[in-house]
Amino acid sequence: MLNSRDFDIIASKLDMEVRDGDHRFALLRHEGRVVIRTKRSHGKKSQPTHLIRNQLKVDEAQLQGLVQCSLTKPAYMEMLKAKQII
Repeated sequence: MLNSRDFDIIASKLDMEVRDGDHRFALLRHEGRVVIRTKRSHGKKSQPTHLIRNQLKVDEAQLQGLVQCSLTKPAYMEMLKAKQII
């Protein structure tokens, strides 16, 4: 499970636009267009890892790289380009 702090670390690291509503939403823009959307529940409880991972278009190792800062934003953007998401 991914805790709320880890989600916030990822959103900050990727310079995602964060909005609060019934959930905390994070949007990644590329050239003015939203290319990645993800969300988490409010509170300190753990988040379902597989849902966040799928929304970010990463595998388990890449998700851990984002949390542990071994996967940088430029590397993440290159990965999205390789997957033809951007």
